[in-house]
Amino acid sequence: MPPANGIGQYQNVGLSFEHPHKLVSLLYDRAVRSIQKAKEAFRLGNRVTARSEIMKAVEIITELSRALDMKRGGVLAYRLEGLYDHICIRLIRAAGNQSQAFLDETLRLLIPIQDAWNRIQPPTRHVPRLPRAISKQG
Repeated sequence: MPPANGIGQYQNVGLSFEHPHKLVSLLYDRAVRSIQKAKEAFRLGNRVTARSEIMKAVEIITELSRALDMKRGGVLAYRLEGLYDHICIRLIRAAGNQSQAFLDETLRLLIPIQDAWNRIQPPTRHVPRLPRAISKQG
């Protein structure tokens, strides 16, 4: 039986409490995984799965682009936006042409960014804990 209050809902949504740095890392991981799955699907002749995985990657890269803070990010944010746009274009071309080469190119561009992001130490922030009486419910 779910708890009467909404805490159980939040405990089940793990990502909503993740640090933004971790969320971006998870997005990079998922984008790379989708591109790799698309490559494998093309290799096996499964164009439907390949296109589906490519579109997932496009959605993720688009979300990463939308999350850029152009004011605070300065030149780096603008360059990342251009790179994300290029990656999305190449992914869409890969879907249309069933091109492993375009997928390989996107991975060559994305993986170094992912690696660099993962080497960054996220700033620490205080995350308030639930009071003991509440956290034991549910």
